[in-house]
Amino acid sequence: MNILTADQISLVMNVYHDSLSLTPTVL
Repeated sequence: MNILTADQISLVMNVYHDSLSLTPTVL
């Protein structure tokens, strides 16, 4: 089982946000 660290979560969220940069933010 993988345990995400705050840094990993931040990185994932940054990439996710960038991938949706042209869409309204829903989070």
